[in-house]
Amino acid sequence: MVGLRLRVHLLRLIASGWTAAGQACRQPVPKGKTAKNRVHLDIRASAGVEGEDGRERARRQSQRLVEAGASVLHENDEPIGWCIVMTDPEGNEFCVT
Repeated sequence: MVGLRLRVHLLRLIASGWTAAGQACRQPVPKGKTAKNRVHLDIRASAGVEGEDGRERARRQSQRLVEAGASVLHENDEPIGWCIVMTDPEGNEFCVT
């Protein structure tokens, strides 16, 4: 049931146009993984907001996703960008920026 709540929440975000729906990009990942996700979502909660304000917006959204069943793995702050790496209840990774 928790996984279903999270999926519904993510689908509502995408359908509402909250993310850059319809855009796809390829991003290199510095670390290998033994099993790849078929799809990796990057959710842009901070669209239109720069710096620490954008990060706070992303952190608030990640908290709502945790309440819906997701888990926070860690925050990445690298030269290519900043994000919160999360998983759904089945272990599939996605990022919130």
